[in-house]
Amino acid sequence: MRRRAKVDWNDATCKRQGWSVRYANAGASVRSIHYPRELAQLLGPCWIARTDAPAPASDPRLNHAVLVVKTVIQRGLAPPIHPASEIAFLKVAKVDYRGPGPANGSLAVEADRGRRISSDDAISLLRDRAQDSVRIASSLYLDLDSDAERLALETISRVAPGVVPWIIPQGPLGSIAGAAGLTGGLGERVDFVVAVPGEEPRVVEIDGVQHDKLTSSDEARDALLAAAGYQLTMRVPVSKLNQGADDVLSALEPEPVKQPNSALDPLVWGPTQTHRLVMAILDGVVAGFVSGGSWHIEVVDPTALSFRGIRPYLDLLAAADVIAGTETGLAPETIFLSVGDKTARFVRSGRQGYSHAETSHRTAEPDFTVHLECFATPVADLPPQTATPQIVVRTTGVPAPLNSERFTGQLPPDIAGNDDSADAAWALTTLLQSVFAKEEFREGQLEAIREVLAGRDCMVLLPTGAGKSIIYQLATMCRPGCAVIVDPLVALMDDQVDVMRDHGIERVESLSSQLNPDEVRLALDRVQSGEQLFLLVTPERFRSERFRHNILAMSSQTPVSVAVVDEAHCVSEWGHDFRAAYLDLGRTIRNVCRGVTNSPPPILALTGTASRSVLMDVLHQLEISIEDEKTVIKPSSFDRKEISLSVATCAPGQTKAALAGVIRAMPSKLGQTPATFFSLRDSQTASGLVFCATKTGWDWSTAAAHDVLSSVVDAPTARYSGGLGAAGKQVAKSFKTNQTLVLATTSAYGMGIDKPNIRWIVHNGLPGSIEAYYQQVGRAARDGEPSQCVLLLTEFSRSRNDQLMQEDDLDIVKIWFETLTGAKDNITTALFFHLQSFVGAQAEQAAVLELVNLLDPSDTDDERVIPIPRNDAEVAAQDRALLRLKTLGLISDIVRSGNQLKVRLNGSAPALVVDSLVRHVDRSQPGQADAVRERMSRPYDKLDDAIEACAGELIRFIYATVERSRRRSLREMLLAARAAADGADLRKRVLEYLTEGDVGVALESLLDSRHKSHDPWIKFWDKTVTANDARELRSASGRLLESYPNDPFLRTSRALGELLIEEGDVLEAERDVQGAIQAARAEYGLVKQTVDGLLEYLIRRSTQHQREVVVLSAISMAEDMDDTWQALDAMIEAPTSSAGWSTLRLRRELNEALRNTDAIANHLHEVGT
Repeated sequence: MRRRAKVDWNDATCKRQGWSVRYANAGASVRSIHYPRELAQLLGPCWIARTDAPAPASDPRLNHAVLVVKTVIQRGLAPPIHPASEIAFLKVAKVDYRGPGPANGSLAVEADRGRRISSDDAISLLRDRAQDSVRIASSLYLDLDSDAERLALETISRVAPGVVPWIIPQGPLGSIAGAAGLTGGLGERVDFVVAVPGEEPRVVEIDGVQHDKLTSSDEARDALLAAAGYQLTMRVPVSKLNQGADDVLSALEPEPVKQPNSALDPLVWGPTQTHRLVMAILDGVVAGFVSGGSWHIEVVDPTALSFRGIRPYLDLLAAADVIAGTETGLAPETIFLSVGDKTARFVRSGRQGYSHAETSHRTAEPDFTVHLECFATPVADLPPQTATPQIVVRTTGVPAPLNSERFTGQLPPDIAGNDDSADAAWALTTLLQSVFAKEEFREGQLEAIREVLAGRDCMVLLPTGAGKSIIYQLATMCRPGCAVIVDPLVALMDDQVDVMRDHGIERVESLSSQLNPDEVRLALDRVQSGEQLFLLVTPERFRSERFRHNILAMSSQTPVSVAVVDEAHCVSEWGHDFRAAYLDLGRTIRNVCRGVTNSPPPILALTGTASRSVLMDVLHQLEISIEDEKTVIKPSSFDRKEISLSVATCAPGQTKAALAGVIRAMPSKLGQTPATFFSLRDSQTASGLVFCATKTGWDWSTAAAHDVLSSVVDAPTARYSGGLGAAGKQVAKSFKTNQTLVLATTSAYGMGIDKPNIRWIVHNGLPGSIEAYYQQVGRAARDGEPSQCVLLLTEFSRSRNDQLMQEDDLDIVKIWFETLTGAKDNITTALFFHLQSFVGAQAEQAAVLELVNLLDPSDTDDERVIPIPRNDAEVAAQDRALLRLKTLGLISDIVRSGNQLKVRLNGSAPALVVDSLVRHVDRSQPGQADAVRERMSRPYDKLDDAIEACAGELIRFIYATVERSRRRSLREMLLAARAAADGADLRKRVLEYLTEGDVGVALESLLDSRHKSHDPWIKFWDKTVTANDARELRSASGRLLESYPNDPFLRTSRALGELLIEEGDVLEAERDVQGAIQAARAEYGLVKQTVDGLLEYLIRRSTQHQREVVVLSAISMAEDMDDTWQALDAMIEAPTSSAGWSTLRLRRELNEALRNTDAIANHLHEVGT
């Protein structure tokens, strides 16, 4: 039967005089033992009848607190119960268990693997007891449409008694169709739905004489029912019924079930009854049945199990009370629970949780009574009305997944749980334990959640495996509405859906490119209904016109609680290259997700690593302003001690053999035999990843790596990369469920994927940066167990690769690359892909000018419609051009409609275009803004002239910063790998690079101050005394150079760090000195005095370590040193034995001789003329 969509359900059983009745979800399961899905579908939905209340509660904060608890209970069809309650039921069931586990502060336990939960046993017991106890409510007969229907019900009761409890009179046809993803039947009803557990549902229609004229209508209804999976629709004419339809209706009698096990399974009925009791208590609160500081609730439970699991949920009530700020509205000082003649007293400690004070004989009348009638169904009679209000909860066979109780309206003005009090921390920790079975928060999680609950934007940088996803997931439990999560990869979206489902969170929608149009339509309908708690999308989805309309429709009733940008470094690192939709994201989110309050949701940006420029760019693009120190949350350390890092090297042609050797050595590194290590053992499997640079074509491709794996590993292996669609999804699933031992993968598996038991990782190639490397090795050891990561570096020639990456002019690099001799290696492969992203300044400028001709911008706002190219390369070029014009302030928005783009233009003028350019430069590279402003200072008569000039300057700037930064990042990774191969500690090098530290903070402060004088820098460098100081200076400067690749002060700083340590790379220091000299005047406009001061300082400090030759050699190689030589004259003339000074003297004398020769030649030329 098709079950695809959740629906609202209302039938004749909801009409009970004196009672308020509804269907709801209140299912529950356990984590430690597999819970059958068919059992969740049966026991998840329930039927709740409550004595009518004259004035239900209307306090917004109380309603908010109730919603928090309901969200926990209804986050899925049958989510895992609180881990403490689960342990209680495992004890009742006498099941052996281990735990709580030691890994990552988990409260979850592992049960005996031999224990199973049987849906057949539960269904048999339910059907047996329901049939024994059912007596159809007399009021139901009155609510039927006709005497014929009443006669039919009487007949069924007589000839098919086994089906009676499972009859649903006046079933909603629209809901039946909607559950199957179909439209139609709205407002119509079928006479009877028969939904016996364990059997396919059927429909019984009683046809009066009027149906003789409605043949086509009946046929249409039958066709709709058949399409919905109801193949056994039974039509009984009234004439037949009056004559006796026993022979027809007796066919409804279900097949007999096996003799039920008389013993209740506590692992089935305990969780179910506990969640149903919680829902009943919430109903009693909302109805106003309880008030004040003391509640007395009577519980009638035929299983006697709910009491054993309820205490942790009383703490949950108290936590919701604190989060919503209801001042004991949901959690009084004392709660009395009576079961039979016993009463338990629970006493609250201040604003926190409850303790079980005592159990005594019942002495007082209850405020209300809860009947947990798990073996009764909606058609049965309700208890007689009494002076004490009552709530009845029953099992229902409703054959459709039900919508949860959704939040509609406005968010509360503030959420009390956002403060930094001990009570708020306890409340949020209680929620963490209830949903995620984690004992306590990790570093940074609680602080970030508080920011979101306060409605403030936040950027979170936490190490891989630090639980960043829990931040938005738990915040959404507290902040009503739907969270929208933007992910860069489909694999990451799929993984997050899987991880949430592991915690029972099923109200999740994922809109990926792998959905067909019908699936997209249904998904958007579910989003618009407000049923979902989480919506995962790619950034491109926000450019879709239809998606924007759906979000606007949803947020008009159900607010967007928080907008999450996961792997937020992609906003900067990918947005400027090939996914321009990232750069529209911040403004689009704020415009589209405003809702009825016209206030945008808080934006939460999450990443594991980000350089300073990436961080600042992400904040700018997402329009996150740094209000205080809490806006950006960083860890105290990025260290993952459980991960061991090392490097192996080989020459081209030896890669496959070296890779095989690295893989064969893994078992011994982790203390296992190869037979055990390379075998599938469920969660104990030592899973592995081999990261490769490309899919095919080289020895460091996934194809080559998979060949090696197949020859070494006697277990299932597979290849994985982006763009594989459904096949790739199946590969990822097989790996995650431990049916595949190891993947040869591209970086597509390198972000955010959560698989606990990855024990080893090999990099068959060089990652593009230390940040990327850290992200990818972070896939290992998510469960805290030891893991091994080996980087296999294939390098042909260090000197050749140094030349390729140090040259500033990309056009020269291209020429060298095209005429490359010698074998290809990891670095040339990385550069190959780099050159695909950066096609060249001239080509980009031509594409921009072509787009300008097409858009024809003017001084007034306007909109243009342009076609989307069919070729991927042309699409990328168009996106880049659109992005450049957006940077220049000419474009305000880009919306995709079918195969076209609607481009909204800002009215502009030459001066505005120049101002936009300068602002962009000032934000990215503050030291260069003045020089750019001066170069663009001439007046422009025409807008097109200003656009052409500014676009050219912008593209040159991007190539001088972003392009060089990418090569700089690659070089830092290469230097770290080389150093590790030569015996250095790779972990230490990586952590020095990633950790900001005091030196990094000081350098950032100097950059922010925008000093163009060398004096403050020299004062700071004077504090670099020890070798450790110098190492920290080198690492911090190197990381910041990824953000500011040409900054002369940073290049001087990094050179100094290399020169002051014994193992420093003197060639790298020389290149940095050369780069500092070249950029100081040309790009940063530094005055002569500042350049002289930098060089004099470097010479003096390097002389103390006998390394002045490095600085002097760099000075001698500078293209134009006439001005600087004057400042160095005194030092040059001083007697010294240094070879460096001799070189500099010789260079000076040679330069003077060349000048004299030029002068003589010019004089002779003038005389001859």
